[in-house]
Amino acid sequence: MNTTLVAIAETAIPAGRYIPAAGEATVAKVERFLETLPQAVRRGIKALITAIDATSYLKHRAPFAKLSFERRLALLESFRTGDAVRRLMLRALVSPIKIAHFDDPALYKQLGCVYDHERARAEVKPARSRARRARR
Repeated sequence: MNTTLVAIAETAIPAGRYIPAAGEATVAKVERFLETLPQAVRRGIKALITAIDATSYLKHRAPFAKLSFERRLALLESFRTGDAVRRLMLRALVSPIKIAHFDDPALYKQLGCVYDHERARAEVKPARSRARRARR
């Protein structure tokens, strides 16, 4: 498991009041997803991770995973608020992490939400049936 990617996930999605932090389980999902992508895309994602780690070495003389949470957050924030290329790099890396983290039936259940959108849609009665009942 890529320790830099775990640190990026933990920093991008920290624990909140109701939402658990991203971590190794999230990264395992991301890595399984990445295995399905073409080799060129996998190399690109690896290059993005390397760029974040290299920036960490340049600024702090330490790998990203070894930085304090505050320093990791500041480094990711510098990508988010930097030029368009850096913003897109961060977005390309963090988006699969967010999708993997929040695509979890247990999380939906914990929050009291419906995970299976098809079943939820089937439970909603059409507006015309409700209107007919209201007229009666």
